[in-house]
Formats: sequence, C-alpha cells, structure tokens
Amino acid sequence: MLYLSRKRSVVAALIVSLALAPRASLAKPVSLQQAQKAAETFLGTQGVRTGNRAGAPAAAAETTAAPVNYREIRDTDGTIVAYVADLEPRGFVAIAASTDMAPVVAYSFRGSFPPAGETKHPLARMLRADLSLRAAALAEDP
Repeated sequence: MLYLSRKRSVVAALIVSLALAPRASLAKPVSLQQAQKAAETFLGTQGVRTGNRAGAPAAAAETTAAPVNYREIRDTDGTIVAYVADLEPRGFVAIAASTDMAPVVAYSFRGSFPPAGETKHPLARMLRADLSLRAAALAEDP
C-alpha cells in the first residue's frame, strides 16, 4: 500500500513538473514563409496596400508598400533571430524568428533597414541585441 502511494506521488510530481516546464522549450523557429505571411498581415492591418494599382489617387499611392526582399538577421552565433522585409518604395518590417515573441518587432514606412553587410549599423545591432535579450529573458522566466 505504501508503495502505491509513493508511485502516485511520483507520477503526480512528474505531471506537475511537465505542466510547469519552461515555455522556451516549446518555442519553434519561424520559417521564411511564416515571416512573409506575418509581414503581409501586418501591412494589411496598418492600412497599407501591398501593390500599386494603376490609376490610384496620389493619397492612395502614399499608403502603398510591397515587400520586395526578405533577409535573415543572424546573431553572432549564426542563429536566425529575425527576418526583415524590405518594402518598396521604402520602409521595412522586422519579424521575430521565434514563436515565443510578438511577430513584428520593428517597422518603418519612412526609413530603410541597413544593407546586409552593415552589421555594425546601430539599427542592426539594436535589433540583434534586443531579440537576444528577449530570448534570454524568456529562457529565464517563461
């Protein structure tokens, strides 16, 4: 009888520990296709048309932006931390590469994200540092 009670206690403790396991272990990487969909959805919620229609009034043309290029942003260890969608005529949307974070982490419809080779650019450094710190915080306290 005592053996059965201990066995139930061990099983209960195992179930509780699995239920309270860190969420970081459940985080999944975001694929390029998921990032593309997230960027297009975000642009739609911002009232931005993703394409330029012929004959559109000038005011509508100002709110038109289309993703023309997607880039991977990698941390110093080579891990993809974000995808950046370059917008045409200008702008960008940065999408987190982890499902544990909010999808859109940065955007601008007026400025551009630095080119891929400019790893020392303040905006690129800030984005990498921010996402690394978010990942570390999630690992510590999901």
